[in-house]
Amino acid sequence: MQCQESSRILEAYLDGEIDQMRGVELEDHLAVCADCRQSLEGQRALKGLLHNAGLRFSAPAGLKDEILGSLRSAPVKATEEDKTTSRWRWIALPAVRWAAAVVLFIALAGGLMFWSRGQAEQKLAAQVVDNHVRSLLAGHLADVASSDQHTVKPWFAGKISFSPSVADFTAKGFPLTGGRLDYMDNQTVAALIYQRRAHIINVFIYPDAGRSSPVIMQQRGFNLIHWAGGGMEYWVVSDLNVSELQELVAMLRSPG
Repeated sequence: MQCQESSRILEAYLDGEIDQMRGVELEDHLAVCADCRQSLEGQRALKGLLHNAGLRFSAPAGLKDEILGSLRSAPVKATEEDKTTSRWRWIALPAVRWAAAVVLFIALAGGLMFWSRGQAEQKLAAQVVDNHVRSLLAGHLADVASSDQHTVKPWFAGKISFSPSVADFTAKGFPLTGGRLDYMDNQTVAALIYQRRAHIINVFIYPDAGRSSPVIMQQRGFNLIHWAGGGMEYWVVSDLNVSELQELVAMLRSPG
């Protein structure tokens, strides 16, 4: 079983909706795939939060008695001021309780969305590190080996559906050494290779409609910086120290 197929049936597996044979195949795959195990645990934790979150709102047990008792004790003749005060009390009491429930629900939903985005970003970061390590071990760091940005950029034409921005920063200590095609987040991406002394830096680029400030993280001894802007998403990864990696990121974000 491949990861793509595994991701499609994880939710059904958690709900007990797949047959025994498929369940055994999935469990065999989970035993050897850390990414899919992490995804499974994330979905299991999310289901647990939703199950235990107490999102259903019930009126307090004494609310009915309180309303009936107030009705029975109401004076036969009331002034206009009393009527106005009473009317607003019965409108405001349940409204306040419902408003509190809505605020609680929104806060909980926002927390769950933030947690889910964090899990997705961590999973992508693991893919970035895997691709970086694979490029170093396989002896296939670059499909086009060149320090000339006017050679690297045209090489991507016709191979991917977008045109990545390519710049050489040799004068600032980050020479461009080439580019290649890679695969992550279920799509083909552009990979630019830079060097800083003996350190190799992979820069992964692919289309994204959003915009975000750089986020720094670490995985398995590698430093990663992730951001989105100009219609593209970027991941920079290397064993280079963070401060120097940030220098490259600043240049990539403002190549001029």
